[in-house]
Amino acid sequence: MEFLKRLISSDFLPHGTCYLWDPNIVWLHVISDSLITLAYYSIPLALVYLVRKRRDLPFNWIFWMFGLFILGCGTTHLMEVWTVWHGTYLLSGVVKAFTAAVSVVTAVMLVPLVPKAIALPGPGHLQAINQALKHQAGERAQREQELIQLTEELELRIQNRTAELRSINHSLQKEIALGAESQQALRASQARLSSVIESATDAIVAIDEEQRIVLFNVAAEKMFACSAKEAMGRPLSGFIPERFRASHAEYIDRFGETGATNRTMGAIDELWGLRADGTEVPIEASISQTEAAERKLFTIILRDMTERKQAEARNVLLATIVESSGDAIVSKDLSGTILSWNTGAQQIYGYTEAEILGKSVNLIVPPDRRDESNRALLEVAQGRMVTRDETIRVRKDGTLLTVSLILSPMRNPEGQIIGISSIAHDITARKAAERQVRDLNLQLERRVRERTVDLEAVNKELEAFTYSVSHDLRAPLRHIAGFSKMLAEECGASLQPGGLHYLQRILDGTRRMGMLVDDLLNLARIGRHQLRLQVTELHSVVKDVIAELTPDMEGREVEWKIRNLPHVEGDPALLRVVFQNLLSNALKYTRPRAKAVIEVGCEKMAGEQVVYVRDNGVGFNMIYADKLFGVFERLHRSEDFEGSGVGLATAQRIVQKHGGRIWAQAELDKGATFYVSFGKARDTQAESEAAMAGDIS
Repeated sequence: MEFLKRLISSDFLPHGTCYLWDPNIVWLHVISDSLITLAYYSIPLALVYLVRKRRDLPFNWIFWMFGLFILGCGTTHLMEVWTVWHGTYLLSGVVKAFTAAVSVVTAVMLVPLVPKAIALPGPGHLQAINQALKHQAGERAQREQELIQLTEELELRIQNRTAELRSINHSLQKEIALGAESQQALRASQARLSSVIESATDAIVAIDEEQRIVLFNVAAEKMFACSAKEAMGRPLSGFIPERFRASHAEYIDRFGETGATNRTMGAIDELWGLRADGTEVPIEASISQTEAAERKLFTIILRDMTERKQAEARNVLLATIVESSGDAIVSKDLSGTILSWNTGAQQIYGYTEAEILGKSVNLIVPPDRRDESNRALLEVAQGRMVTRDETIRVRKDGTLLTVSLILSPMRNPEGQIIGISSIAHDITARKAAERQVRDLNLQLERRVRERTVDLEAVNKELEAFTYSVSHDLRAPLRHIAGFSKMLAEECGASLQPGGLHYLQRILDGTRRMGMLVDDLLNLARIGRHQLRLQVTELHSVVKDVIAELTPDMEGREVEWKIRNLPHVEGDPALLRVVFQNLLSNALKYTRPRAKAVIEVGCEKMAGEQVVYVRDNGVGFNMIYADKLFGVFERLHRSEDFEGSGVGLATAQRIVQKHGGRIWAQAELDKGATFYVSFGKARDTQAESEAAMAGDIS
């Protein structure tokens, strides 16, 4: 920055002072230097224009150097004008130094360039080269004139030869015209023959005397999976299985010696062809022979027998199925005359085929069922299929049997109904078994009702006994608890530590016994409780139970995750007991966790709405899952977790009274999930609101 300030500083006297500010002298210098500057600036522009227009000039870079040098010289004169009024001599000196550097570089680079410039061809040399080029152009013009003369001579010869060829061609056209009609007729005949051969559905193969293929039509390509291009010229034996090749070649030779012109389809024994992929195909063949251009040709027409063989096999299979069937399969005409009679029909009805064919179907129809049979025949004749799950027929010996019957129309290839097919299955034994099963079911239902009445009476007596025992145990327990408490208060100070321990155990035992008696009373009450069903919102039930469990959560970190819960039709008081047991258990068995997580939600399982209670507690071993809902059954020690073992049994009894079920899944030390399904669950809140409004009864 200091240098720049010095560069443009004007502490010196301007140059005009030296001119004593004489206007004539000042303007003489200013105008002269300005014109020189303008001239110097225009010269580089002319040089740049020259270089851009003549890019072929050698050493064009020297013009750029000259332009830069002259531009610097012009700038020095410009600075002379500037310093007349401004004393920035340092800036002027820098411009002169730059100009000096460029001029020195240009002079140095010009030294080696001078010999090269001198070596450039001069005007005389260029004139000599130009004369040589003119001489070469004259010789070339002379040769072109000679070539034109030769071309004219060649064209004349071509014209003469063309006239001769035209004369010859005219003669040939006359000769060709004479045979054109016969050739056109021959081509038309060949086209028709080729069209017939190529459009034939049977394979047509022609062979010569050496039994090599000379004709192979489109149908043959399809039959043998081989193109005509690949087949032409190959021996016919390549399309015959190896086991038939020798006999087939002998047959062709014998046929040629007999002089016969043809042998019809089927006259030859059954043959097999060999496809290009190695598979065999059954074929039927006819053969004919003719002579053309003194050569004997054999034409073989082949027909694929695969579909016919398959149809024959299907027919044999169907006949076997019909004959081996245990059902009566019978065909008859539209008037009811029996046309066919299988072995199953003989076994069911007792008539042999010889006895029944040509007879009316009414022979096996009881008189009271013939109107029904005739109506069925009429329906089938109109194109409908008729089924009878149960109808009566008569055997040869006069006994009646029960059959299920299917009648269907038989149609010819044109779709016309020509007869009726019937399939009858003997269900006499099945009907007898059904009657026996019905009788047994009636007996079983009667016994179940009797047993149910007995069980209900026993259950009522058992519940009454349980209630009575539990109620009668309350007074002794109160006496034991009261006297133990009085003993502790009055004589506790005089008792030994061991005695105090025993006394405390008596108090704890009576407390647990009291809880057990209360649970038993609750269980007994549930058995006698009449359900008061109404639409109940499970979400509010769960919220109320959680509020009641608040004292048990003091000092603990418990996270409750309450998902969307359905509305169910149930007894609100009993449903509350179910969730009291499930949620209190979840809270109790998550006590060892630093943070208890208890989730209550609903999900679809096998098309059923199921409510679940999931926790991250201690869980249990699924081996003992069958004991989970038993009375007094506990899977954990009472020292670790308090309880009577009646809560889950109570929950199960309530759920079963609602027509539902309860089960659990757990893993030891990884928590447990209890699932509850209710008999009549509603899926959405909207249904509940509609039910409350009276839209759902």
